[in-house]
Amino acid sequence: MAKTIVGPEQQGFVDTPLDPDGNLRRILLGVNESSQDRISLPMQLASTISEPLTSYPFVETHFGAYQGIDDGGDQIMLHPRNHPHPFQVFSLQSVQQGKLKRSDIQGKVVLIGLTAVSIKDTVNSMTLWNQTDSQVNGVEVQAHAVSQLVSAAIDLVR
Repeated sequence: MAKTIVGPEQQGFVDTPLDPDGNLRRILLGVNESSQDRISLPMQLASTISEPLTSYPFVETHFGAYQGIDDGGDQIMLHPRNHPHPFQVFSLQSVQQGKLKRSDIQGKVVLIGLTAVSIKDTVNSMTLWNQTDSQVNGVEVQAHAVSQLVSAAIDLVR
């Protein structure tokens, strides 16, 4: 059995609901499983800046074009960053070679994830800017969700 290193308040899930056509357009903020609330990683990170976000319109069974959709958990629409390269990406090799400077990550949210094709951690998403290949790495999806929620949390603090 794996040993838990951090408490539940420092853990977050990274599940994402797919639309019936197989594309990702929504993000999951939280779920209630067996009378226990579970919070997504993007929501956990945004909550370190501000109180939990309640101003987003949640996707429900009859939400716009989403008629009869599975609305389990707290879901919102994904609003990805509108840029072909919205995030700085560093390879493990560049980190190991000492090419990553403290200023590259200081004061920023840092996500560590795998992008190798062999990992098969991709989803279809035609919502991303200038996307010619609809396959998006899971860590990039999480980066878009974190960016969206952290930006909203910062706006609440201002």
